[in-house]
Amino acid sequence: MLLWIRRKISVRNHATLEKQSEGIAFKLPISLTISGNEISGDASDTGRGWTKRDDMTFGRSFFSALVLMLLAGCAGNWEVAYDNPPGSSVTKAWRVVDVVAVAPNTLTVSNNNTFAPQADVVWHAEPFGDRRAQVAAVLDEGLTRGTRPLRGERPVTMAARILTFHGVTPSAVARAPAAVHNIRFVLSVFDAETGEPLIENQRISADLEANVGAAAIAAAINRQSQRERVIEHLASVTRGWLGFGPDQRREFYSVGR
Repeated sequence: MLLWIRRKISVRNHATLEKQSEGIAFKLPISLTISGNEISGDASDTGRGWTKRDDMTFGRSFFSALVLMLLAGCAGNWEVAYDNPPGSSVTKAWRVVDVVAVAPNTLTVSNNNTFAPQADVVWHAEPFGDRRAQVAAVLDEGLTRGTRPLRGERPVTMAARILTFHGVTPSAVARAPAAVHNIRFVLSVFDAETGEPLIENQRISADLEANVGAAAIAAAINRQSQRERVIEHLASVTRGWLGFGPDQRREFYSVGR
């Protein structure tokens, strides 16, 4: 069976599909509503020999394919990356007495349950609330956990400013073939007594593949929350940056924002 899709752009986003099988052509007008990454619509039963069951099956397949095409446009390279870590020879003298993580009010926030909302902060792993405060707390916990190996004599304060904290939405978890937690922040370390900067500001990328589909179900069965998984990932990245754990730096290719 030969199948192809021809999309005609109009103010109503009207798409016309043609199905050809054994020399018989069918035209199926499908009305689409496309807003950002949200898709809705329906297919009508207009072709000779085209049953309601065929219509439903074809409609589901069509929309699944269309969603995949849209998500393919969001695919790209992601990374855990940073330059010039201080090294364990420096950090072994530190003892972290305070961690401060902030999400500036200038960061945009989205609570839309679409595949890839366009915003700096997207977070659905906790009940609705102050999303900036929630992601700042997640980063704070990750950094705090990651700095526990430090037992040095010099008390230091670690400060982090979030640039991007784009988690995944319930829609992406349920229906996307893949997704990414896109996390970027700037890290600073100061002497806790004098306020002297101990390093140059470090920009850290800490992206993480999200659990979707069956992997998300397995995580839920094992009582591993999305929030806990992200915190542990941030702790691992921190330990690697400090030089007291495996280096987590890597690149990967995935569907994401």
